[in-house]
Amino acid sequence: AKTYTEVTNSLFNAPVVLQKQGELKALKLWATLNDPIAGITGNTKYTLCTLPEAYRPASAVVCNAVCGRYVNSNTSVADYAYIRIDTNGELSITPFNDIKTHVFAIYIPYF
Repeated sequence: AKTYTEVTNSLFNAPVVLQKQGELKALKLWATLNDPIAGITGNTKYTLCTLPEAYRPASAVVCNAVCGRYVNSNTSVADYAYIRIDTNGELSITPFNDIKTHVFAIYIPYF
């Protein structure tokens, strides 16, 4: 059976949604920044939340994820962020560039 839980955070206007089925877990975030005017600063680590023990990974999960798009002159360019889920449940995001107004759409499956 699948189980779900939500974890609030102070950075986004929606919670981090966690899913678990057997040993497979997944993290989903579909949200905008709480403060899109100030945004978040590139190359700065932001700790979003701590995952409940049942949803923590067996080993650290690290990835670079496309988290949205921005317009550079006349071209739409992907915005990337370094995402890390530690075994102690800490979920952090470090954007590569300054990010302001767009929607973050992140889905990360893990064990």
